[in-house]
Amino acid sequence: MTKYTFSKLFSQDFPFIIWKIVADPLSAMLGIELRHPESTLPILYSLDFKGNIHHKALELSPKEWTLDAIRKDKLILKKVGDYQPVKEGVQIIDGHGHAVFTSEEHVLLHSDQHYLQLRHRSFQSGFEHYVNLDDYSVSQQAPTPKAAAVPILEIPQFYSGPKPAYLQTVTMADGLWLSRWEDKFLWTYHRQEKDKYQLILCIADESNLLHTEIMMEDMPKMIPQPYFQIGNQLFLLSYNKQEIVSYLL
Repeated sequence: MTKYTFSKLFSQDFPFIIWKIVADPLSAMLGIELRHPESTLPILYSLDFKGNIHHKALELSPKEWTLDAIRKDKLILKKVGDYQPVKEGVQIIDGHGHAVFTSEEHVLLHSDQHYLQLRHRSFQSGFEHYVNLDDYSVSQQAPTPKAAAVPILEIPQFYSGPKPAYLQTVTMADGLWLSRWEDKFLWTYHRQEKDKYQLILCIADESNLLHTEIMMEDMPKMIPQPYFQIGNQLFLLSYNKQEIVSYLL
C-alpha cells in the first residue's frame, strides 16, 4: 500500500448533545449549539478549525434563540417559534461574548460575510435592511458584494455502484459513502467488531488503495452521516453527538 499522510487534528468534547453545527469556511470557524437537557436553553460554543475554543458555554434566554450562522468570530442568532420555523428576533454576539446588536422587530433573511439582511415583521416582501458586521450600522442600501473564494462545505454521498477492486474483499456493516479531495477518492463505511462498530476511511486514487484509517471505534451503533468536509479537512460528530473530531487529509 502506498504511504499517505493522514492525521487527526483535534477532538473536542461537549457536556450535552450537539443540536446544531454551523461553519464559516472562509474564516475557518465552527459555531456549535447545545441545549440544556432540563431548561432546553441554548448553549453556544465556537471553535476554529484547529480546535481552539473561542466562545465557551454561552447560555442564552429565552429558549427561542437559535444559532443561524457564524461569520468570522461573530455568532448570528435568530428566533424560532413553536408554530413557525422563523419569527422576529435577530442578535449578533461578538468575539468577546457580548450581544452587540439585537432586534425583536426584524426577521433574518440572509447572512453574508460582511452583513445581515433583515426584514421588518410587518412586511412579507421588500423593505429589507442591512446590518454591517464590522460596525453594526443599519442601512436600507444593499451593500456591494465583495468577491471571495469560499471553500465549499461538502457531504459524502451514499454510493450504490459496484465496489472498486481494492474494496471487493472488505466486509462492511452497511453501504459505502464517497467524496473526493483533489484527485483522491474518499470511501467510508462501518465495520462491525463483535457488538461494536468502527468507522473506516479509505483513501484511494483511480486504481490503488493509498491509506486506511479507523476514524472512530467502540461505537455501540452506526452513525447516519460519516462527516462533512471543507477543503482538505474532515469533521465528524460522534455517535453520542457530544464530540467533534477532525482529520486533515
